[in-house]
Amino acid sequence: MPTEQLICPACSSRLKRPKSLRDGDPFECPMCATEFRTGGSAGGIQTADRSRKSRIEELDVIEDTTLDDDVEVVGEVSIQKRRKGRKQRRSAVVEVGHWLRIALEHWMPMLPPSVGFFLLFILAGVIVGFVIAFLGYFLARALPIVGNMVTLFLYLAIMVPLSGGMTLVSVQQLVGRRWAFSEFFSGSQWWLILVLNYLLLQVFYGIVVFVPAILLTFALGALVHPLVGTLLGCGLGALLYLCLYPLTWMFSWQLIVDGNYGPVEAITENFQMALPNYFKLLPLAALTLFIRALGILLFGVGFAAAWPLAVLIESTAYLRISGRRVVEKGSEMR
Repeated sequence: MPTEQLICPACSSRLKRPKSLRDGDPFECPMCATEFRTGGSAGGIQTADRSRKSRIEELDVIEDTTLDDDVEVVGEVSIQKRRKGRKQRRSAVVEVGHWLRIALEHWMPMLPPSVGFFLLFILAGVIVGFVIAFLGYFLARALPIVGNMVTLFLYLAIMVPLSGGMTLVSVQQLVGRRWAFSEFFSGSQWWLILVLNYLLLQVFYGIVVFVPAILLTFALGALVHPLVGTLLGCGLGALLYLCLYPLTWMFSWQLIVDGNYGPVEAITENFQMALPNYFKLLPLAALTLFIRALGILLFGVGFAAAWPLAVLIESTAYLRISGRRVVEKGSEMR
């Protein structure tokens, strides 16, 4: 039996029409929290044959939807409402293979400017490193412990937001929004949040991942053989890191630069997004970490190509799990 459905004008989600909703009544999209109302004879309603429902329709998101002219957006969506919409999102259909194809489609259009940004990123890292080292020499002599902490924070305060710019550009690319090369450097808008998020995650991984790995290394090194202890300790550390990465870090920076989440909120929301799809996201996380590692092993030069690809894959997963529309082709920009 056909069912009447609404289409959100902001995120293109296909929504079931409540029985109590009349033409002209305000309605809030549970996916993105956009308020809109329907008008005219059609009322912004589309009829879908549930017997011919495709896999994309099961996700309740339309990939190629043209909105009706009689759909009216009521007002701007606040950050709080977008957060509410994310928390009310439905279970997404995780299609890892499809997500990888989308990321690869966007990789080539994004690659040339990404390489240019990577070269500037390396140059900035060298310059900042020399300046911070010079400053740190005097701070360390005056305040041995505090001075080293201050210099480390100053270095991270510059380099971490630069890294966040790649995440912002990848989201813009995937939703089909035109972006400028200068947006690679726009992570400075969230510099403090990104740095605090980075430090929190580093402390967390240090306690949960590296401490057990080091303890196992020394224990097996003393009881069996140092080589055995090193191999098993590194293996345990890598396994723990992989298992925790989808739950804590995979979407944290996307949530910060795209959703204005705080440093702790981004981690908790990342956990809530990833947990229902954990075992499907785990191989995806392994792939993105492998791509990054391979890029580093290729004398660092390969990282210029590996970095945007890994971020695009993770940003595609972030957008689709959030119920957001992703353009299929890198050329579909508006």
